[in-house]
Amino acid sequence: MTMLTKSLSRVLKVAGVTAMVPLATLVLAPKAHASTLLSTTPEVIFSDFTDLDGTDKLTFNKYDSEKEETIIDKIVLSLKAELTTEGTVTNKTRSSRSVTVKSELKQFDIQTDIGLDPFAVFSTPQFLINKSYSVGANKTIDIDTFTTSTTITKEFTSIAEISKFLGKTGTYSFLPFTNIETNVSANGGNVSSDISTLAKITAQVQYYGEKKVSVRRRVPEASTTFGILALAGVMLVSQTSKPQKKLAV
Repeated sequence: MTMLTKSLSRVLKVAGVTAMVPLATLVLAPKAHASTLLSTTPEVIFSDFTDLDGTDKLTFNKYDSEKEETIIDKIVLSLKAELTTEGTVTNKTRSSRSVTVKSELKQFDIQTDIGLDPFAVFSTPQFLINKSYSVGANKTIDIDTFTTSTTITKEFTSIAEISKFLGKTGTYSFLPFTNIETNVSANGGNVSSDISTLAKITAQVQYYGEKKVSVRRRVPEASTTFGILALAGVMLVSQTSKPQKKLAV
């Protein structure tokens, strides 16, 4: 019986299976996965006249990584901001006036309602408009329309940051804050103006990472196991049934 067991073990090794290791313990090693784009939110757009004080919000639903069976390792915010300045200037005197219009952007920051550090959208300070006009007596003119825009991307990669964007329910918001100073001056005075700046912001969030990989034990089907054993039995019988060489006397 011992010889039969050893022979069967030897035949199974030849067939590619180690008899001393239970078949049910064979496990597939998980494959490594590169970080890829998993989800992109719809764009959120709003426009309002400055100054912005955080009342206007760019709000998104949190991402449920458990439901999606994903591991998030990077979140990217894409944001486009556009500032459009326009208006009128009125000369209330009986003679022409040279009028200078200056509108300077002092601040354009984004804050959040989930405790992340604020970040700048535009480099500041910068002039949105800095131009002189000749305005006739008792005249009102339209100033030129000036548009300034920028596009930025902001990445969040730390575990602490990423966790704030994830959840089964709830939302998170980006809050814009601006500070614009406008000054209209004329030699001689008696000039009025109506200057405004419209802010338009478009935002989108992307989630990067990988799908979770389930590591499962591979247990051969009964038919496969019986097939291997049957093959081993045939090979064993074949070996034991070979005629033995007679020893020379």
